[in-house]
Amino acid sequence: MIPVAVTQLFTPAHERVAGMIDATIKQEKFELHHTAFFSAQLVVDTDGLTFFEEPWSPEHIPHQKHYDNPVFGNMQESDMQCFRARGYGRLVGRAAYMAFSRWSKLDCVNRPDLLTELSVSYLSWVWLWQRRKGKACADLAKENFEAGSTKFVGWPDRLHERCATYQRNLQHMRSKTNDSVDYA
Repeated sequence: MIPVAVTQLFTPAHERVAGMIDATIKQEKFELHHTAFFSAQLVVDTDGLTFFEEPWSPEHIPHQKHYDNPVFGNMQESDMQCFRARGYGRLVGRAAYMAFSRWSKLDCVNRPDLLTELSVSYLSWVWLWQRRKGKACADLAKENFEAGSTKFVGWPDRLHERCATYQRNLQHMRSKTNDSVDYA
């Protein structure tokens, strides 16, 4: 069942994403709260499924000046631009591109623009979800949304928006399934 956060965004591209989300829900054996959490985080992190690639402008985007931090695995100055944030998973740095490439069997290190293609962009989100143990974070969010979301994201970024989207998704999905269990 496609969450309300996604159904409100339908365009032909979003319909493709909705199909991919549906496949992920089945493959990962999501319960209602997992689905609501997964889609809420996805929609907020991707600015309504519109984010594919961060523009390169260290003069105007201050955090890009820190892409030379060794944690990103960039080996030369040109890596900072080449391996800037791309995909729904917002992969940053050579190290993340290499890890995603190993997991997905796609060569995003030599072809970083692959991450701007819809299906690969979405796949980067699934990779991020698995890497950050999204189901466990969703289980925690069931009891304490702030703790679960902060654990998943790494900091309490846009928490009010994430929580509101999660609650709308739960309400919508409960109405479609006649599920009276209180997940929030």
